[in-house]
Amino acid sequence: MYAALRDRGVDLVNDPDRHLQGMEFDRASPRLEGLTPTSVVVTDLADVESAAPVVGLPAFVKGAVLSRKHLGWRHCVATTIPELRERVAAVLRSPFHSRGRAIVRTLAPLRHHRVAATDVPIAREYRVFLHRGEPLAHGYYWPYFHDFVALSPAEEAEVLALARRAAARLDAPLLSLDIAQLESGAWIVIEPGVSQFSGLSFIAPRPLWRRLAERLALAPGS
Repeated sequence: MYAALRDRGVDLVNDPDRHLQGMEFDRASPRLEGLTPTSVVVTDLADVESAAPVVGLPAFVKGAVLSRKHLGWRHCVATTIPELRERVAAVLRSPFHSRGRAIVRTLAPLRHHRVAATDVPIAREYRVFLHRGEPLAHGYYWPYFHDFVALSPAEEAEVLALARRAAARLDAPLLSLDIAQLESGAWIVIEPGVSQFSGLSFIAPRPLWRRLAERLALAPGS
């Protein structure tokens, strides 16, 4: 499809390989080492016990593409080896979430405002859209409005600086990055994403797409 579109004069911003780097976490995580929590890829339940000491317990479990947090926090977090095996097995059973790979991650102590009805902590987390390393727009990740949302100018600068550092390590020209604050006040990358599958939450769509269109007009084919 990508080649067929190019033959017809339609250039997609991300080619298939770069799309997958943003879409499938295990393709990006080695490049984000030091910026994101420690992560281990598990494709077989026999590897669960060896993953646990690397990331520690409790651990967060997600698929290469998606987590199961829509079902509740307990579906994502494991505090024991049997729970970890159960969470990994559930993810691997769902190709929609995993594409055959479960990601076992260090559970980062995120600063959070409250807990949602699904017991998921509502973290101080922001989504940044970037094109070739330059932020296009950013906004609060969660669909809840409260005093916790606002960033100070210094915090905003930290978030955008981290987004630029992370984007510089990845190949996708157009991507999103989710960035959250730890209880210590430091900021980490949660995960990258591809823009066409990334929700906007509090980000106004028209300024975002207008800025992208302006950048693409200045550098056609990029």
